[in-house]
Amino acid sequence: DAATNMGLAEITLAVNGSVDLTEIAVNNANAKAIKGIHPHSTHVNVTRVNGITTVQSITNGGIIGGQSAIIDLNGSTPDEMAVTREFALLINFPRVSTGGGFGGFGGPQIDFNEAVKRRDTQIEDLKKMFTAASNYLRARDAYSKDSTLPYVANNQSYDAMAPYIRGERPVLFSAERERDIRSIAKFVSEMKLKGIIVGGQEAWKIPSRSRRFRKA
Repeated sequence: DAATNMGLAEITLAVNGSVDLTEIAVNNANAKAIKGIHPHSTHVNVTRVNGITTVQSITNGGIIGGQSAIIDLNGSTPDEMAVTREFALLINFPRVSTGGGFGGFGGPQIDFNEAVKRRDTQIEDLKKMFTAASNYLRARDAYSKDSTLPYVANNQSYDAMAPYIRGERPVLFSAERERDIRSIAKFVSEMKLKGIIVGGQEAWKIPSRSRRFRKA
């Protein structure tokens, strides 16, 4: 299963403190799913017995949700289960949403054009986060080579983004609609990332020559 929260949550309300899915900060790049894996979860045992032996477990929350882990559903500790401890970085990419909730009863709806503007503003904010992280990493690299340069204080979130910004590891984007997938493809191209779409029900509508990412 390439996109799940396996091992991060027990059966709802069954065990106190057993749900470790969501972080509260905007940038949670330093959050690692592997640290929250519960090897003896009921979900893990039942899923393995039913034939799924390996999963990608993903933590969530904020705009940058954290780093996923590839695990085998066999083992008594997270280290025994780990195939790849830090595999991909999850981005909760901004979408066009007119509100209203399920059936239109979740609150007032907004104009579609206004919704697009809000989405675009959020994307620009996300770009600024990646740009700030890139600038930070360059400054840290420069200081390591020349200590006479201004010192740059450690930033755990930016440090965690390094292998993803440099294209060494993939970045996950959850999307189903064509317009959202196209926006993600543009972002991936501009930021020079290694992107993976999670879901992608309408990916078939996009010509193969315009795809700059893989589908999970």
